[in-house]
Amino acid sequence: MRREVWDDATLHAFSDTFTEPARAKAAVQMYRVFNLREAPEIARGRYAKAHLKVPTRLLFGTGDQALKHTLLAGYERHADDMQLEKVDGCGHFIADEMPDLVAERAREFFS
Repeated sequence: MRREVWDDATLHAFSDTFTEPARAKAAVQMYRVFNLREAPEIARGRYAKAHLKVPTRLLFGTGDQALKHTLLAGYERHADDMQLEKVDGCGHFIADEMPDLVAERAREFFS
């Protein structure tokens, strides 16, 4: 079930995890910092030459409305050992939307 939370005149739809005001506010603040500080740096190419060396597993919801899965094209040249799994029927908050799947994949990855 999704609920709507208003903060600073901006509507945010979060899963039940964010129905507590303090959690909702923290999430909004995190995104605000990312959008104001990190996003411009990313656009300027700050991480263009970065290379991920640790083994990584990325679960990505194909229904994500904030970030399109097509943005992942070419990730291989930026990571030594990255497994990508595109998850159908899931959006941006994959850990909230499919916690059992996330837990299963984490157990597999860390075993």
